[in-house]
Amino acid sequence: MSYAVAPIPPNDAERLGALRAAMCAFVPREERFDRITRLVKRLLHVPIALISIVEDDVQWFLSAQGLDVPETGRGISFCGHAIISKEPMKVPDTLRDPRFVHNPLVIGPPHIRSYLGMPLEIAPGLLAGTLCAIDRMPRSFEREDMEIMNDLARMAESELRVSAMADQQKRYLAELERNQRKAVLDPVTGAWLPAGFVELMRRGLRD
Repeated sequence: MSYAVAPIPPNDAERLGALRAAMCAFVPREERFDRITRLVKRLLHVPIALISIVEDDVQWFLSAQGLDVPETGRGISFCGHAIISKEPMKVPDTLRDPRFVHNPLVIGPPHIRSYLGMPLEIAPGLLAGTLCAIDRMPRSFEREDMEIMNDLARMAESELRVSAMADQQKRYLAELERNQRKAVLDPVTGAWLPAGFVELMRRGLRD
Protein backbone atom coordinates (compact mmCIF):
# COMPACT_ATOMS: atom_id res chain seq x y z
CA MET A 1 0.00 0.00 0.00
CA SER A 2 1.45 3.37 -1.06
CA TYR A 3 0.80 6.92 0.09
CA ALA A 4 1.89 10.37 -1.05
CA VAL A 5 5.23 11.31 0.50
CA ALA A 6 5.34 14.93 1.70
CA PRO A 7 6.86 17.02 -1.13
CA ILE A 8 9.92 19.24 -0.68
CA PRO A 9 9.43 22.98 -1.28
CA PRO A 10 11.73 24.57 -3.90
CA ASN A 11 13.17 26.91 -1.25
CA ASP A 12 13.73 24.17 1.34
CA ALA A 13 17.44 24.89 1.86
CA GLU A 14 16.70 28.55 2.63
CA ARG A 15 13.72 27.54 4.78
CA LEU A 16 15.82 25.14 6.85
CA GLY A 17 18.51 27.79 7.23
CA ALA A 18 15.96 30.18 8.69
CA LEU A 19 14.68 27.51 11.08
CA ARG A 20 18.15 26.80 12.40
CA ALA A 21 19.01 30.46 12.75
CA ALA A 22 15.80 30.94 14.72
CA MET A 23 16.46 27.86 16.89
CA CYS A 24 12.77 26.91 16.95
CA ALA A 25 13.17 23.13 16.69
CA PHE A 26 14.53 20.72 19.31
CA VAL A 27 14.29 23.37 22.03
CA PRO A 28 12.52 23.35 25.42
CA ARG A 29 8.74 23.44 25.34
CA GLU A 30 7.20 26.77 26.33
CA GLU A 31 3.89 27.62 27.95
CA ARG A 32 3.17 30.43 25.45
CA PHE A 33 2.89 27.86 22.67
CA ASP A 34 1.03 25.32 24.81
CA ARG A 35 -1.65 27.93 25.54
CA ILE A 36 -2.35 28.18 21.82
CA THR A 37 -2.65 24.43 21.24
CA ARG A 38 -4.86 24.08 24.31
CA LEU A 39 -7.17 26.69 22.81
CA VAL A 40 -7.27 24.83 19.49
CA LYS A 41 -8.23 21.62 21.27
CA ARG A 42 -10.89 23.32 23.38
CA LEU A 43 -12.45 25.60 20.75
CA LEU A 44 -12.50 23.12 17.87
CA HIS A 45 -13.32 20.13 20.10
CA VAL A 46 -10.53 17.99 18.66
CA PRO A 47 -8.48 15.35 20.50
CA ILE A 48 -5.13 16.50 19.05
CA ALA A 49 -3.67 19.97 18.46
CA LEU A 50 -0.06 20.63 17.45
CA ILE A 51 2.46 23.26 16.52
CA SER A 52 4.81 21.41 14.22
CA ILE A 53 8.21 22.47 12.93
CA VAL A 54 9.12 20.69 9.70
CA GLU A 55 12.83 19.84 9.77
CA ASP A 56 14.85 18.10 7.05
CA ASP A 57 13.82 14.58 8.03
CA VAL A 58 11.19 14.93 10.79
CA GLN A 59 8.33 17.08 11.93
CA TRP A 60 9.06 18.06 15.52
CA PHE A 61 6.31 19.22 17.85
CA LEU A 62 7.00 22.56 19.46
CA SER A 63 3.72 22.04 21.31
CA ALA A 64 1.44 19.01 21.42
CA GLN A 65 -1.92 18.30 23.04
CA GLY A 66 -3.28 14.76 22.86
CA LEU A 67 -0.14 13.22 21.38
CA ASP A 68 2.71 11.70 23.38
CA VAL A 69 5.41 11.34 20.72
CA PRO A 70 7.83 14.28 20.18
CA GLU A 71 8.14 13.87 16.40
CA THR A 72 7.22 11.83 13.34
CA GLY A 73 8.96 11.31 10.01
CA ARG A 74 8.70 14.20 7.57
CA GLY A 75 7.79 11.93 4.66
CA ILE A 76 4.61 10.68 6.32
CA SER A 77 3.69 14.00 7.92
CA PHE A 78 0.57 15.93 6.98
CA CYS A 79 2.35 19.15 7.91
CA GLY A 80 5.02 18.39 5.32
CA HIS A 81 2.28 18.67 2.71
CA ALA A 82 0.85 21.81 4.32
CA ILE A 83 4.06 23.88 4.06
CA ILE A 84 4.07 23.70 0.27
CA SER A 85 1.57 26.58 0.23
CA LYS A 86 0.69 29.50 2.49
CA GLU A 87 -2.98 28.50 2.18
CA PRO A 88 -4.66 26.40 4.90
CA MET A 89 -4.72 22.66 4.22
CA LYS A 90 -8.01 20.97 5.00
CA VAL A 91 -8.52 17.20 4.82
CA PRO A 92 -12.13 16.44 5.83
CA ASP A 93 -11.78 12.65 5.54
CA THR A 94 -8.42 10.93 5.08
CA LEU A 95 -10.13 7.73 3.95
CA ARG A 96 -11.49 9.61 0.94
CA ASP A 97 -8.21 11.35 0.08
CA PRO A 98 -5.82 9.26 -2.09
CA ARG A 99 -2.81 11.10 -0.66
CA PHE A 100 -3.49 9.86 2.85
CA VAL A 101 -5.73 6.80 2.80
CA HIS A 102 -2.72 4.47 3.25
CA ASN A 103 -0.59 6.85 5.30
CA PRO A 104 0.92 5.18 8.43
CA LEU A 105 -0.53 7.97 10.62
CA VAL A 106 -3.99 7.11 9.28
CA ILE A 107 -3.92 3.31 9.35
CA GLY A 108 -1.97 3.32 12.64
CA PRO A 109 -1.64 5.64 15.65
CA PRO A 110 -2.78 8.36 16.03
CA HIS A 111 -5.41 7.28 13.44
CA ILE A 112 -5.88 10.66 11.76
CA ARG A 113 -9.28 10.90 10.09
CA SER A 114 -9.44 14.66 9.52
CA TYR A 115 -6.84 17.43 9.53
CA LEU A 116 -6.72 21.21 9.39
CA GLY A 117 -3.28 22.81 9.13
CA MET A 118 -2.45 26.52 9.06
CA PRO A 119 1.10 27.21 7.76
CA LEU A 120 3.31 29.36 9.98
CA GLU A 121 5.66 31.83 8.29
CA ILE A 122 8.96 32.35 10.12
CA ALA A 123 10.23 34.89 7.56
CA PRO A 124 8.78 36.27 4.31
CA GLY A 125 8.07 33.29 2.05
CA LEU A 126 9.59 30.76 4.47
CA LEU A 127 7.19 28.38 6.25
CA ALA A 128 8.40 26.82 9.50
CA GLY A 129 5.56 24.37 10.04
CA THR A 130 1.91 24.50 11.02
CA LEU A 131 -0.65 24.98 13.70
CA CYS A 132 -2.93 22.02 13.18
CA ALA A 133 -6.11 20.44 14.50
CA ILE A 134 -6.55 16.67 14.15
CA ASP A 135 -9.62 14.54 14.70
CA ARG A 136 -10.25 10.78 14.67
CA MET A 137 -13.55 11.25 12.87
CA PRO A 138 -14.46 13.05 9.62
CA ARG A 139 -14.76 16.82 10.01
CA SER A 140 -15.85 19.43 7.48
CA PHE A 141 -14.21 22.31 9.46
CA GLU A 142 -16.74 25.10 9.07
CA ARG A 143 -16.13 28.81 8.56
CA GLU A 144 -15.95 29.54 12.29
CA ASP A 145 -13.34 26.78 12.73
CA MET A 146 -11.25 28.33 9.98
CA GLU A 147 -11.50 31.80 11.51
CA ILE A 148 -10.49 30.53 14.97
CA MET A 149 -7.54 28.63 13.52
CA ASN A 150 -6.43 31.59 11.44
CA ASP A 151 -6.39 33.88 14.48
CA LEU A 152 -4.52 31.36 16.62
CA ALA A 153 -2.06 30.62 13.82
CA ARG A 154 -1.20 34.30 13.53
CA MET A 155 -0.57 34.31 17.30
CA ALA A 156 1.72 31.28 17.01
CA GLU A 157 3.48 32.85 14.04
CA SER A 158 4.10 36.06 15.98
CA GLU A 159 5.59 34.10 18.88
CA LEU A 160 7.88 32.20 16.51
CA ARG A 161 9.09 35.44 14.97
CA VAL A 162 9.71 37.00 18.36
CA SER A 163 11.86 34.01 19.29
CA ALA A 164 13.69 34.16 15.99
CA MET A 165 14.56 37.82 16.28
CA ALA A 166 15.03 38.45 19.99
CA ASP A 167 18.82 38.40 20.08
CA GLN A 168 19.44 39.58 16.52
CA GLN A 169 17.17 42.59 16.87
CA LYS A 170 18.91 43.78 20.03
CA ARG A 171 22.28 43.68 18.28
CA TYR A 172 20.86 45.26 15.12
CA LEU A 173 19.14 48.12 16.96
CA ALA A 174 22.30 48.83 18.94
CA GLU A 175 24.09 49.52 15.65
CA LEU A 176 21.51 51.99 14.34
CA GLU A 177 21.28 55.72 14.88
CA ARG A 178 17.92 57.25 15.84
CA ASN A 179 16.98 58.22 12.26
CA GLN A 180 18.03 54.81 10.98
CA ARG A 181 15.72 53.17 13.51
CA LYS A 182 12.84 55.28 12.21
CA ALA A 183 13.51 53.96 8.71
CA VAL A 184 13.14 50.30 9.69
CA LEU A 185 10.29 50.52 12.25
CA ASP A 186 6.64 51.33 11.58
CA PRO A 187 5.95 54.67 13.30
CA VAL A 188 2.42 53.64 14.36
CA THR A 189 2.80 50.02 15.48
CA GLY A 190 6.52 49.89 16.22
CA ALA A 191 6.73 46.68 14.18
CA TRP A 192 9.59 46.00 11.81
CA LEU A 193 9.12 47.30 8.29
CA PRO A 194 9.95 44.79 5.50
CA ALA A 195 13.47 46.12 4.91
CA GLY A 196 14.36 45.84 8.58
CA PHE A 197 12.82 42.39 8.92
CA VAL A 198 14.70 41.06 5.90
CA GLU A 199 17.99 42.43 7.27
CA LEU A 200 17.31 40.72 10.61
CA MET A 201 16.77 37.38 8.92
CA ARG A 202 19.89 37.84 6.79
CA ARG A 203 21.85 38.32 9.98
CA GLY A 204 20.26 35.24 11.51
CA LEU A 205 21.13 33.09 8.51
CA ARG A 206 24.70 34.46 8.48
CA ASP A 207 25.37 33.90 12.22
